[in-house]
Amino acid sequence: MSAGRRILILGIDGASWKIIDKMIEWGAMPYLKHLLSNGKIKRGPMHSTLPPMTPPAWTSIATGVNPGKHGVYGFHRIFKDKDGFRFHLMRPYDVGYPRIHEMLAMFKLKSIIINLPLTYPPWETLCKECTIINDWMAPELRIHPVHLEPKFKHYFTKGLEGHVLKSRSESSINAIADRAYTFAEGVLELMNTVDWDLLFVVFSEPDWIMHFNPDFVGGKKAGSELKVYSAIDDFLRKTYSIVDDIIMVSDHGFTVCNRLVNVPYFLKKYGLAEKTFQETLTIKFSNIEVPSWIIRFLRKHDKIKKIALSLASKLTRKATRTISIESTTHTIPYNEAKAIMPDAGIIYAAPNHEKEVLSVLERIPGIQSVLVGKEVYWGYNALKAPDYVLIPEEPYCIYTKSDTPFMDYNTNHHPIGLLGLGGDHVDEVWWRSSWNTWDVVPLALTLLKLPVPADTDGYYPGNIKRYNYYSRWNIAVRTRDIKRSH
Repeated sequence: MSAGRRILILGIDGASWKIIDKMIEWGAMPYLKHLLSNGKIKRGPMHSTLPPMTPPAWTSIATGVNPGKHGVYGFHRIFKDKDGFRFHLMRPYDVGYPRIHEMLAMFKLKSIIINLPLTYPPWETLCKECTIINDWMAPELRIHPVHLEPKFKHYFTKGLEGHVLKSRSESSINAIADRAYTFAEGVLELMNTVDWDLLFVVFSEPDWIMHFNPDFVGGKKAGSELKVYSAIDDFLRKTYSIVDDIIMVSDHGFTVCNRLVNVPYFLKKYGLAEKTFQETLTIKFSNIEVPSWIIRFLRKHDKIKKIALSLASKLTRKATRTISIESTTHTIPYNEAKAIMPDAGIIYAAPNHEKEVLSVLERIPGIQSVLVGKEVYWGYNALKAPDYVLIPEEPYCIYTKSDTPFMDYNTNHHPIGLLGLGGDHVDEVWWRSSWNTWDVVPLALTLLKLPVPADTDGYYPGNIKRYNYYSRWNIAVRTRDIKRSH
């Protein structure tokens, strides 16, 4: 079956129209400028998840529901056991709602999914019609179906160390830009090799160059940073004529932080944690766990970190990331921590200590408000939500170090990203002045003339057909899990 249309969802991680407009002004994106100037692309702001983090935001973009339904709240999955906080890195099995490629598969449509978070291992997908290349956060990069790896793997493994080595240095940004061009070349080659109705590709490189680079995010004219956006503009130029519709989307924006408040420091200061969440993390390198104090040392010394990672790459002879946070499950006993912040802005409180934790959070400088998790998220996975969500006041951002209360002048995620809609049917589809992350799936399915999820949190006109993707997907998940357990 074919949809009769080809849809491109072009993900630009960390981008906003404010940044894009600067790129256009500085000559890095002439083709996008042409499309916007001629009304070929409509544009609007995108409101990210709270807090604006990569895994929950991209998962909402891919599912059409808020984190309270899909169950992804950050980079880590947190469980409250009888005696402590149990946690592991988020895995595909932790995603509690079908993503768009799994929805299309129910109608026998074919998708290419590239660099979408939480897609490793790609062969575990419930999408037989899919070509999937997993994201950079995985311990290795793999392709499903596996017979495509010999031809395509090098396009997507080249330059992955750019993320680990990211900094504001010219050499680091050049390496990331080179990766963006090679990555785009691989996507174009793959588009011409396999059949597809939907291509969903995420360029992570813009996010990588904006971390630790406040001058660039603040609007100071860039150097090599322009190459990253030029690579995306060139990709847009080469794909615009061969797709019917394009949805440009980002998971969040970026902002300059004049000050960063390190919440874990205050959790220790006020007696809520003998050991913070970040101090418990280990790194797995060649099946050897590296102590957390070594990790913290490497993070503070960029030159030594680069040497260590270069050596690691040579020793393991891998083109993929050679060092990754261990994904096995760990536990922090409640007698060591009454509260943890696994990712910036989300707080889990030990049972029966919620009020005590709240009173401390409300005393931390730089925090504008403390939101109760169950009031931010809704749905059948909301019981797994963090207890509290922190909203910083300007000019503060929330950070994760535990050895100092504040840090000066850096960057962090901002809750406003972007959405753009272009192509042959741009005037036929409903449009909104602003968007949420969960609006993308109803929009894409409408372009493909498919029903929207019956319980989507995204907007759609009332006359559009609905379908219970979740129930059908949930049966498939249960069947898969039974097979895996045997």
